[in-house]
Amino acid sequence: MILTILEMLTGKNSAIDSKRSIIFNLTELILNRQAENTIINRSVRKLMKIKDNIYSYLLTPKNAFLEFNEDNSGKMTFDQFNKFVIRLS
Repeated sequence: MILTILEMLTGKNSAIDSKRSIIFNLTELILNRQAENTIINRSVRKLMKIKDNIYSYLLTPKNAFLEFNEDNSGKMTFDQFNKFVIRLS
């Protein structure tokens, strides 16, 4: 019994270290999951705002595309898309 208490105090018990490691890993997983959920929820809200603004500022998504596709190529460049998202955010 004294040996077990001594091992606990010095941290030389592999069973205790293993339990600490498991608890640490579980805590880390839970915190990561919460952070991911926060990011996902924030992204969904942002996309819903953009969707609502498309219909508020422009008649249809096609009209929005045509307005921001300045070179009429039928494809948006990243810069055009970036301007589009910034305006509707």
